[in-house]
This record gives sequence, structure tokens and C-alpha cells, in this order.
Amino acid sequence: MSDRKLGLPVYLFKMADTRAFCVLQLLLLGTSCMLMLSAILMLSLLRNSRAVETEQRAIFLSSTNTSSLSIRKLKSTPKKKRFWVAPGRTDKWWINMWTGESLTEEWVKNFRMPKEKFDQLADGLRPYISSDPSSPRMGLPVEKKLAITLHLLKDTGSITLTANALRVSGPTVSKTFRKVCYAISNHLGPKYIKVPRGNELKQSVTSFQERFGFPQVLGCVDGTHIEIEKLTENSQSYFSYKMMYSLNVQAVCHSTGKFLDVDIHWPGGTHDAKVFANSYIDKAMQDGRIPKLYRTLHPGRDKVPILLIGTQHIPNYHIVLRSIQHVTVMSRSCSIQCYEVSAIKLNRVCFWKTKS
Repeated sequence: MSDRKLGLPVYLFKMADTRAFCVLQLLLLGTSCMLMLSAILMLSLLRNSRAVETEQRAIFLSSTNTSSLSIRKLKSTPKKKRFWVAPGRTDKWWINMWTGESLTEEWVKNFRMPKEKFDQLADGLRPYISSDPSSPRMGLPVEKKLAITLHLLKDTGSITLTANALRVSGPTVSKTFRKVCYAISNHLGPKYIKVPRGNELKQSVTSFQERFGFPQVLGCVDGTHIEIEKLTENSQSYFSYKMMYSLNVQAVCHSTGKFLDVDIHWPGGTHDAKVFANSYIDKAMQDGRIPKLYRTLHPGRDKVPILLIGTQHIPNYHIVLRSIQHVTVMSRSCSIQCYEVSAIKLNRVCFWKTKS
């Protein structure tokens, strides 16, 4: 049935319904727009409040002294210690060693040195590692601190075995080891590990020739790899040709086995030639800080400066002579052949401390 047949009232009713539907749509659209605007406003306010909070926190941290933070940490309630030394541990072995009841050979076996050298080393370290006398526990004596360090170095770095042998706790072993090693490296190292000067340098070169028959030699240079754990960063630089992660340590030894120079900061993947080229002794011999001590070995020949004897991995610089394992060159004098054979013997005798 058409709208005209229904009459004017029905037609007007339909028109009103359409207008109401349009008005309703407009109201819903306005409400959604208001909700979106309110949400955007709330997000902006929240972002501004977080920025202000972050800025205030940065200002607070910058104005707060680190010492006050450490004081607040100290004021926190510490965990009560159950015991200073684990029950069952005894230092009777160390007491027998110190009082002389054990055999004298045990000193070299357990500490890599006789008791006389141990006492000299303890006296040299006494000003640097002595315990505070005002401490309530009095601390460990110097001799026991040194024994802890040497025993830990000897015993493949086992803190538990060292703690059991000397009746101390594991943290005490770790702290004592670091303190003693720091004192040896920074206070005693420069005193003993150094290149001789003046008359001592001449006597050192002369004694080298008297012992091995090789003239104008300051010492032997060689390297060794000290194994370390894999690092979290740049570990590939420390992976050496020995198929392990290590430090490439270079040492220069005198004819008596005494170290003249030690370089220990290079990764295991670094070549020996690069380590030597950047070492102190190479630069010191080239720029004249170590005197040349020129000497004429054969009449009519050029004067020869003091040299170092190196391994096959170090190139033949003008200050380094590599050892030759097979002598095939004959000369007018047999002395050169004897010198080359002595170089091999020297590398075997002089570097046993470096390789141990």
C-alpha cells in the first residue's frame, strides 16, 4: 500500500522517525569524538607527569653524594655471621711448617721457595700488608698472608684447598690474595724487575758471556700463554694458537734466570712480534735509554751493541738475534758456531721460570 493511500499522518510519522535517527547518529558521533579527545588529553598529561618525575629523580641523584648512599647501605641491618672459620678446619700443617717440625723440602714443594727467601719476602711486604693493631680481631700475621697467596698460586687457584690448609675462610683467602698481589706488583715489582744500569749493566753482559759463551747479550726474550676464562666481550682476541683463551706474556731474563722486564697485558691472539715491538725494552734499546755498550768482537769488524736473544717467532731486529737450531754456516772462527749453539742452551735454561 502506498504512502498516499495511508494518508498524511503516516507520512509525517515516517519523516519524524528519519530525523530522530539522524539526530541519534550525530549524538553518537559527538560522543565518540569527545571520548577520543579526552583519551588524547589523558595520555599527554601522563607523559608530562612521567617526564617531570624523571627530571626530579635525576636532580635528586645528581645532588646526592655517593658516600651518603654507601652510608645508608651500611646502616641497613647486616646478616649475622654464623662463624669466622668453618668448624673442622685446622692450621696444624702451617704451624708445623712455621715451627720447623716439617722437612725443609716442604717449603719449596708448597711455596716454591726456601724458608730463607720466604722470610725475606715477608719482611719486604711487612710495611704494606700488616694488619691494623687496633682491629678487634688483630688480623692475620704477614707470614700467614704471604703463605695464603703463595699456596693459592701453587695450588692451581683452589680457594677451598687453601682455606682448609691454613684455617681461614674463603672470602679471607680472596681478599688476602688480592692485597698481597697488589703490594708485590706495585711496591716490590719495580724494585726487583728492572734493567740494570751503569756498572751493573756491564757486569750483567760479562756474566752472560762467562756462563754461556755468548758476548754482548743483555738477556733472552720469550713469551708464554697464561690460560684465563672466556671473557664476555671480545673473547676472540684472547683465543690463542694453543686452542685456549689466554694472555700472551713476554718476559726478558738474565743469565741467572732473573726477570729484567715483564709485559703481561696483551691478549692471547696477539703475535709475539707485535708484543715485542710495543714493549718497553724494545723502545728503550732503540732510543738509547739502555746504553749500547759497543764492543769490537773481531779485529777489523764493526762494533757490536748489546743484543737480546729471541725465539723463532720474533723477527731479526737489529737488537734481537734469533736462536738457530741447526748450524750450517762455517766461518773463519769457530766462536760464531759456538755462540749459536749456546743460544739454544740458553733458551732452555733461562726460560724455565717463565714457562712454569
